Formats: sequence, structure tokens, C-alpha cells
Amino acid sequence: MLKYQVKKSIVIDAEPEQVQQFVADFTQWPSWSPWLITEPDCPLVYSGDQGSEGASYTWDGEIVGSGEMQLVEVKPGTLNMDLRFLRPFKSQAKVGFEFDAVDGGCKVSWIMDSQVPWFLFFLKNLFKNMIGMDYDRGLGMLKAKIETGKVESKLSLLGDLTIDATHYVSLRGGATIEQMKEVMPGHIDSLTQLITEQKVVPNGPLFALYTKMDMNTSYSEFETCLPIESAVDLPEPFLVKQLPTTQAYAVEHTGSYNYLGNAWSMVMMASRHYKVKTSKAILGMERFLDSPHTVAEGELRTQVMVFKK
Repeated sequence: MLKYQVKKSIVIDAEPEQVQQFVADFTQWPSWSPWLITEPDCPLVYSGDQGSEGASYTWDGEIVGSGEMQLVEVKPGTLNMDLRFLRPFKSQAKVGFEFDAVDGGCKVSWIMDSQVPWFLFFLKNLFKNMIGMDYDRGLGMLKAKIETGKVESKLSLLGDLTIDATHYVSLRGGATIEQMKEVMPGHIDSLTQLITEQKVVPNGPLFALYTKMDMNTSYSEFETCLPIESAVDLPEPFLVKQLPTTQAYAVEHTGSYNYLGNAWSMVMMASRHYKVKTSKAILGMERFLDSPHTVAEGELRTQVMVFKK
């Protein structure tokens, strides 16, 4: 077996004891878990004295599968847990949390030690990076929940959706998840300035098309797009294209753009579970139904979708 470890950290503005008590209580996990948020109605069963050794919870959902987490050791500044997956495949891992006092509050580290069979060696880095992205999302939601009392991320599965044919003007780009927060707003500013100067008539909400996603590096290649009424001649680096009528499988996210990863996780998991055959040419799309200039951050609606074959 090939062993691997995932470790991610974040600083939360709270006392370490408070954060540890919150994490040790499994009944709090649905409010910040990067998996449970993708299936809000997933059946959960809690056992034992929450926060104490021996406490556990089980889940048995359609999208997230089934499994069990048990708290096996509680020490000042440390929690250790056993994780068992039963479905869609059987595996197990050791999970730990460390809580250290730092300037600004508590540094929380989320750690998982697991392994893959030798014959699946090529999946080791993929598993490690995918779980790492999940942990980053989860820690971000844990921070928001403890510091503000809420996580501005709600998901609903739309399922099959038809995207009508449209002309659009776009800018190409590439970025990691972190870099996206700077690159895409810059594209949007450039597109907004362009349509004002060129007197181009927009014809719907902004959207982003993703043509490549590297799960090992979290790097994506994409186009930031604005629908327009008809094709026009525009200067480089702007591109004018037409998106044909397309069948998609979609999730709607309501909340901060910081949590769009939750929607991507849900649409990927749901499309696999329901055996949706997806396109390889354009991997997915984000359609921004609202503008952050006119709608509160927690009320922003975004449709995240994969294209069907």
C-alpha cells in the first residue's frame, strides 16, 4: 500500500478551546463539512456523548455515499478520529485536528493519513489534491461559522438544463483557484469597459466556460464571457464566438463566490452518481445570475454546470 498524508491549516479568530469543542461535536459538522453541504438531506445518525471519546456519526446519502466517523482520542489541542467509508467504495483513514494558539486566534490543522493499493499508484496524487481542496473549503466554512455564525453557501440540484444558443464576447485566461479571485474580476472589468466603448448590446448574464481543469494543481483554463445580441468585430485580445444550444446538468449556488467550490463538488458528485455522460470539450460553466454590485453577497445566485454529451 502507498501511504499519503493531507494537511491543511487556517487561522480562526477564536480561542483554541472554543474551536476544539466545536469541531469535536459532530452535530455541528453539517454546518461546515465540505461533503455534507452537497447533500443537505443526507440521513445522519449520532451516537455517544458528543465531544467525548467514543462519540460518532454515520451518514448514508445518495450523492455522498455512506460511512462513519468516530472520535477516538481527545487531548488538549488535539482530536484524533477513525474514518470509514462504506459506499461508493470501502476504505479507511486516520483523521486528526490540531489547535494551536497564535497571534490572531487559533491555528487549526486538519490532517488525514490514508493509503492506496500499489496498483492504483497513479491515483495517489489525485486523491491527495482532491481531498486537500475539500479540506481547504471545509476550513474556510469552519472559520466563517465560528467567526460570524453563518456560512453563505446554499445548494440546490437543478438537474437537466438547456442552454440556449448565444453569441458572446470573451477573454481567455488561466489561473489556480486562489488566482481566480484576481483574474476573473479583471476580465469582467475589461468586458464592461469594452461594451461601453464599443456600444455592444449585452444579452444576458455573464458566464465562464472552463476548457481544462487540472485536479493535481487546481489550475484551470477558461474564458470569461458576456452574451451579446449578434456577432461583431472587436479588437484583440477579445474573442467573439457562438455557443450552440447545449444540454447541461446543473446546480444552483446561493451565496458568496468564495464557496463556488461547493457547487462544483456537488455537480461532479451528482453527475457521477446519476451516471450523466459529460462532454470533454467544454468541461463546465458558471453562469452569474446576479451582480455583486446590486445583490448582497449572501444572496448571489450562480449556476454551475457540466455539459452533457
